Amino acid sequence: MTTTIPNPIVVEPRSNLFHRPEKTRYELILEAIQPISHHDADSADTGNRLLFNRERMPLEHAPDGALPSQAEIDVFAARHPVPADLVALFDGMSLPEFVALAYIKLFLAIYGGGSGDGLFTGDARYEMLRTRLNHAVPRSYSQRAAPLRAIWSGLVDGLLLPMWPRDYDADVLVFQSLPIGLQYLVRPILAAHGHVVIGTAREWLGVQKRQNAVYAERAGVDQAATDSTVLHWSAGNITGAGQGDEAAPPFLEFPALTANSIRGGFIRRPSWWHLAAAMRLDAALPGLGDLPPGGEGIFENGGNIATGAKQEAGALWLAQQARQAYPSLALLGGVTDAFDLGQSDLAVGCVLICRENARRLAGTIAEGHAATRRSVFDMLDTVTHVRQEDSQGKGQMIFGFETLAIGSRFLVSFDLRHWTHPRTHGALVAAMRTAVDAVGSIGGQSARGYGAIRVESIAGPDEARRAEYLEIYESYLHENRDALRQGLIDGTLTTGKRVLS
Repeated sequence: MTTTIPNPIVVEPRSNLFHRPEKTRYELILEAIQPISHHDADSADTGNRLLFNRERMPLEHAPDGALPSQAEIDVFAARHPVPADLVALFDGMSLPEFVALAYIKLFLAIYGGGSGDGLFTGDARYEMLRTRLNHAVPRSYSQRAAPLRAIWSGLVDGLLLPMWPRDYDADVLVFQSLPIGLQYLVRPILAAHGHVVIGTAREWLGVQKRQNAVYAERAGVDQAATDSTVLHWSAGNITGAGQGDEAAPPFLEFPALTANSIRGGFIRRPSWWHLAAAMRLDAALPGLGDLPPGGEGIFENGGNIATGAKQEAGALWLAQQARQAYPSLALLGGVTDAFDLGQSDLAVGCVLICRENARRLAGTIAEGHAATRRSVFDMLDTVTHVRQEDSQGKGQMIFGFETLAIGSRFLVSFDLRHWTHPRTHGALVAAMRTAVDAVGSIGGQSARGYGAIRVESIAGPDEARRAEYLEIYESYLHENRDALRQGLIDGTLTTGKRVLS
């Protein structure tokens, strides 16, 4: 289908399209003025509770502090004998690995009986434990002492478990009183090999139970060998062959805002609001007003390739024409019904300003910010909502989720590629200004009062240059409004061929 454009856009010769090659960078410190709700679909659990989005990153932390004496090692080993059937499994194992296994075995012995407790129930309990372990270990790094105490507290809180029974007081306190240097060596093992530790500890506990003839008879299983062995380690070589792995910085999961959330909430949607206003279109009526759904979607969320679509002949030329006509598409990219518009000119980054990210913030406007003295885990809050039941007593649901607290700050970076056209630069300035004026939001649940942000500070081209770029962009939109508007309405993006439906 070919559409006649009422006021064709005159594109400058290629030699005039680009300025000199230079990379432009904006840095903004954003502050949450409402709690931030930002969750990953994989972070849900069976308790109607969503966890804040996490990302993995290495954390440098030199294991220091006192190591156990030979007498302390011998006492600990004697307290945790290994069933004869499993001795081969422990061959060559370092002391920190053994402590990690005994630590999780105790947790399973306390909370894993019967059907379990809290969120540690059912067939998925061990996967739930692994997930919560991945969150409890990083949190322990924000505490200066007793890592195993902090991890235990994190597991109990994360799994909604009660206080351990009094009979286990001595067993639990043994781990919390281990020399700090040994606890530091145990922690990265729990972080890097949690699933293996949990599985092995489960087997150790199971064999230990089957050593009891009464238990084996009631469970309908063969009794395990009743002999047990006390293992031995030398105080001069407690890390054994695994020392290299244990000394490496562990990759841990920390709360994080995704750059895509910033890109969508602070740039893409505000950019569309600005363009729609300039084109005298209603951005709030996708598919119900003048525009086809695809005409709105490519700007609002990047669009979607139609099911079964085949790439258009001359797709590269069509993409270039569309990017040239609509600078916000060059800025952010997107897809039509059948082809991709190509790489966007904008790269977005986002780093929470906190103690754990202090090294990543070096050389930015957030370096030395007061918020770098605060742990990211101090910024987390847990919110519980109740959906009320109807007149028939149906529909009530209690659900909870983690949020970033009001006052949390994060560094956002916007990098424009070399050769970015001034109009495209102006589209970025327009989006940023629109987001600020509209009190932009990031994450989800904005209708419930989440996600509002404000700009605390900004670095980059000065205000005069930003105003110049904005004027170039807005003048272009004004001078070509009729053609650009028609290209949106008929789905051609001014290419002369319908590419959006």
